[in-house]
Amino acid sequence: MWKSGITRGPAGRSRINKRRSDIQKIMKQLILATTKNFLYREELVRNGYSVTEYNLPVPESGMEEIESLESSRICIAEVSEEIVNSNSRLFDVLRKKGKILCLSGQISNTVKKFLLDHGISDLLQNPSADRLMPYVRIMSEKTLGRSGSMVILDDSDAAKEVLKNIITRFDYQPVFIASVEELFCSALNSGVRFVLVNLSARSLDLNGLVKKFYACQHSTTIPVLVYKDMREGLFVHELVSGLNRVTRFILSLDELFSFLVDVLFKKEMIPLLASLKKSSDFDHCSSYADETVSRIFFMNEKSIFNQANILTEKNFNEMMRLIRAMETTLLKVFGLRWLKIEADNKGISTAGKGE
Repeated sequence: MWKSGITRGPAGRSRINKRRSDIQKIMKQLILATTKNFLYREELVRNGYSVTEYNLPVPESGMEEIESLESSRICIAEVSEEIVNSNSRLFDVLRKKGKILCLSGQISNTVKKFLLDHGISDLLQNPSADRLMPYVRIMSEKTLGRSGSMVILDDSDAAKEVLKNIITRFDYQPVFIASVEELFCSALNSGVRFVLVNLSARSLDLNGLVKKFYACQHSTTIPVLVYKDMREGLFVHELVSGLNRVTRFILSLDELFSFLVDVLFKKEMIPLLASLKKSSDFDHCSSYADETVSRIFFMNEKSIFNQANILTEKNFNEMMRLIRAMETTLLKVFGLRWLKIEADNKGISTAGKGE
């Protein structure tokens, strides 16, 4: 019996390989739209990308041409207040083509608001071509969600896109749900690390959320991050709904994005630093951090010839591995750093829980 979607034999494998090749070819195609394309063109081409260029501002004919291109591309676009004011439609068009990486000088509040309202979270400030390329590769990598999942109740396409990008960058799986019922019926499991709830979601039954969380014993082991676009303001029913049974804080979108970038980066970087500290025998060699070699000798005179050998083949290779892993982690957060804001508990709205 013939079954749809099943392909057998050499011819079938050939078609599958061709489809994969076509997808990879599309993913190596890149749209470049800046005022200085010449700064990046050569490096991108040298790394195997097929570059379609547009000079800013892109006219309507250029927009139509971009709309006709295949999707699954990386789009690199310069952004500034002037570009936002004169060429804002470009970013609506690029969103449909693939992931967007923005390049900018100074990031004003106007630019930041514009990007987040368009679901754009990757931005590099004045990058050189050699710093740009490794980040493009990071953006192109697929992750498997091996670190766990985060359940998200939100109906804002822009917020969901930013959350998805941050979460997947650090190998977590975003699970988008449409209702409180879906959260408790199927989404909660041992792999969930956070539950994120947008108070502005039209499908949110706030009272139902509070009651179900209070009644669900398993839910007490999962942190709940409640957030809202604070331009809409907080309403009385949100503050007196019993949210304090579920969470301590009500975050703004900026605070939520900043928190996730900060915590997920630290969770990936700190274990690597701890392992490097162990491999370098740091606790016994701490004097090397601040002292001159003469002073180090006198401080360790009795044991300096008996210190641990950290240059064994095994240990050397481990330190090299850790350094490469740290470099990758730093690259992951390179274009997300602009989302990190300075904040403390005093500036964050509370849901009424005691300190």
